[in-house]
Amino acid sequence: MLSLTLSVFGYLWGSILPAEWMARRRLGHSLVEMGENPGASASWRILGFRIGFSVMMFDPFKGAIPYLLAETLRLQDFWLVMPSVAPVVGHNWPAGRFNWGGTWSGCRRWGHSECRFPGHGL
Repeated sequence: MLSLTLSVFGYLWGSILPAEWMARRRLGHSLVEMGENPGASASWRILGFRIGFSVMMFDPFKGAIPYLLAETLRLQDFWLVMPSVAPVVGHNWPAGRFNWGGTWSGCRRWGHSECRFPGHGL
């Protein structure tokens, strides 16, 4: 049960997109509305060095915190993997942005080849 709770926390923690928050706060609209991918690169180009660097530094911690919590609680095997992978899933498919019609909204918006051909980028 603890692993499931950490996995849900990890997914929601991974769903936080700091580039979106910063853009909405500074510009009044999101990077996605501007046709940009909400990440460090777009933040750096559009919002400047300080915000782009902040976004770039925050993203790795999204994955590290649930893993470190699971490791501290001495979870093992599959029960350690679940909270470790959940932030990655949350980052790629954030809560509130999932289109239940069969395609991920981000895939349709940005035309990623990984969405058209799963596993293609591996």
